[in-house]
Amino acid sequence: MHDLYGVQPVGHPLPRRLVRHPHWPHGWHPMRADAGPRPPLAASEAFPFVTVQGPGVYEIPVGPVHAGLIEPGHFRFSVVGETILKLKARLWYVHKGIEKLFEGHPAHDRVALAERVSGDTAVGHALAYSLAVEDALGWPIPAAAQRARAAVLELERLHNHVADIGAICNDVGYGIAHTHAQRIRETLLRLNHATTGHRLLRGAVYPGGAHLHTIPDPATIQAVADDIAEIVDIALNHTVVRDRLTGTAVLTQQQAADIGAVGYVARASGLPTDARHTHPTPPWTRSPSRSTPAATSWPAS
Repeated sequence: MHDLYGVQPVGHPLPRRLVRHPHWPHGWHPMRADAGPRPPLAASEAFPFVTVQGPGVYEIPVGPVHAGLIEPGHFRFSVVGETILKLKARLWYVHKGIEKLFEGHPAHDRVALAERVSGDTAVGHALAYSLAVEDALGWPIPAAAQRARAAVLELERLHNHVADIGAICNDVGYGIAHTHAQRIRETLLRLNHATTGHRLLRGAVYPGGAHLHTIPDPATIQAVADDIAEIVDIALNHTVVRDRLTGTAVLTQQQAADIGAVGYVARASGLPTDARHTHPTPPWTRSPSRSTPAATSWPAS
């Protein structure tokens, strides 16, 4: 809010710039209605990285350009062997000003932009945008469209969770589980295409309704669930995975609550949190109440 809108937080312990990198002009806040055209960019200033001193300590700079598909970010690791003493991340290299891109357009015209805020979360962003439009205009949504939205949200959740399972295994050197996760994800992406006409589910949710080409086959979903359970069981019982993950970067229940963790991150830390139940939208508002499973110890999480 400080960088983009010029709001001055009172008593902030570290009031430095984050989103606006040092070459951005001082005093210019691009999201304000009166921001005007962008002034010329200045010469970049050095970023105040904290240096860790001590025997055997060395720094590993990573990024901002990466070999994978992730967006730019610079990470400065201070390490001794494999132990990370300090990590400083510098992000926001490609801040797009999405809010400004929404301004001045008809409501129905911007759902495609919402779907592209994050490619693998097209449904989540399209639904958030659609709910905002519907709330502002007082549009009622048919029950069939509400059910369709819930279905594609679950499909989106599935293919993202499977990708994360594989990525975690890949990060600790267990590539075969990553390969199997990608195989399962491909099955889900093909199911997405059959259901909505798009592998990432674009076009399914829009202000006022939703549209599916077909209903996802429950037998296919169950087969995928069984496949995922097998991969998770194999991974959690593999010595390399257990050795690399047990006791690494533990997020306690209190820490998870303090930072507002949600979803499976919160549940892995023992918080029974599920937005479908704590902040329900139709059709979840009509679903029976249920307990949300949460981990009590690792590696069960």
